[in-house]
Amino acid sequence: MISKLFAQLRTITPICIRLYIPVFAVLALLFLIRWQTGISIAYLTRDPAQVAQISPLIGLLSNLGILLWSATVSICFFSFILLSNCHDRVKNPHYFLLFFLYSGIFTLMFLIDDLFMIHEIDYPGFQKGVYLVYTAALFFYLLKFRKIILRTDWLLFALAFVFFGGSVTIDLLPYSILDNYIMGDRFFLVEDGLKLLGIVSWCGYLIRVCFQSVINVNQGTRI
Repeated sequence: MISKLFAQLRTITPICIRLYIPVFAVLALLFLIRWQTGISIAYLTRDPAQVAQISPLIGLLSNLGILLWSATVSICFFSFILLSNCHDRVKNPHYFLLFFLYSGIFTLMFLIDDLFMIHEIDYPGFQKGVYLVYTAALFFYLLKFRKIILRTDWLLFALAFVFFGGSVTIDLLPYSILDNYIMGDRFFLVEDGLKLLGIVSWCGYLIRVCFQSVINVNQGTRI
C-alpha cells in the first residue's frame, strides 16, 4: 500500500507542479495588485455580488456568455491537443490543427474582453480601436481558414456574425437616441440578447466542428 502511494506520488508530482504553479502565480499577482493599488484583497478574491452586496442575478446574461466562451475555449484547445496525436488521420494536419488553435485563441480573446470589459474602458477612441483590432483579427481568421469553414456547416458561423453585428450596431448608437426615441432601457435586452445569440451560434459552430472531427478520427475517417 505504501509503495503504491509513493509510486502515485512520483507520478502526480510533475502534474501537481504544472497545476499549482499558475495558481500560486495568480495569488502572487493579487498580492502585487494589492500592494500597488491599495485595493483590498477581499475585493480581489470574493464574489462581486457579495462585495457589492447586490443580487447574484445582476449580470446573469453576461455570466452565461462567460460560461459559453469558457466551454468553447476548453473544447477547442482539447481538440487541438487530441488531434495533434493523430497526424496520420488528418489531411493537411498543420493547417487543420491551426484552425482549432486559432479558434481557441480567438475565443479566448473574446472571453477576456467580456470578463474584464476591456471594450468598455472609458478612454477617447479606445472602444473603436478595440473594434478595429477585432475586425482585423476576424478578417485574418476568415481569410486563413476559409477552406475549412466552407467545408463545414457554416450557417451557424454566419449567424454568429449577424447577431454580433446587430449587437455592436446598437452599442455604438448614442444612448440618448435609444433611450428617448426608440425603446427606453429595453434596448439593453435587445443589445445583450443579440450578443448572447451570437455567442451561442459561435460556440455551437466550433463545438460541432470539434465534435465531428474527433468522432471522425475515432472512427478511422480522415478529416
